[in-house]
Amino acid sequence: MLFRLRPVDVIVVLLATNLVSAWPSNTGLLKDKFLYTLAVVISGNNEHAIDGPLRISQEYYRDAVEYDPSLTDGGRTYKDVSGTGSTEYSRDVLKAYMARYATTERLGYKPKRRDIARIHFGGPNGYQMKSTLPFWYKVKNILSNIVIAGK
Repeated sequence: MLFRLRPVDVIVVLLATNLVSAWPSNTGLLKDKFLYTLAVVISGNNEHAIDGPLRISQEYYRDAVEYDPSLTDGGRTYKDVSGTGSTEYSRDVLKAYMARYATTERLGYKPKRRDIARIHFGGPNGYQMKSTLPFWYKVKNILSNIVIAGK
């Protein structure tokens, strides 16, 4: 199943740039363009969504903190990724979650963007769930059409 970009998708992608500037570059799969696209697809890039721009649930947050307790350093809590919480902290929580679940040892192959998107959307076993494919197709479609200055 392929998703076509509607004019509104293009407008959201081109105009909603505040999240990109808030996330510094990383190495590996977790690049600005990819994280930005996840946020656009999952929350419409609404950084004030009830559970933040990456729609991180409390269970997802607990899993990430269990894997990397340093996420709570300085008194940081789930509130710091939800609502008007920090996009940088949301990125850190996503990275810890993926370090736990999107691993070569667990998947049996080197994780790709497809796997990360599907795990983010569907939980630890999301990479195997048919129900996460439409989410991945939308992310993939936008990734192939997005242009971010300097990326």
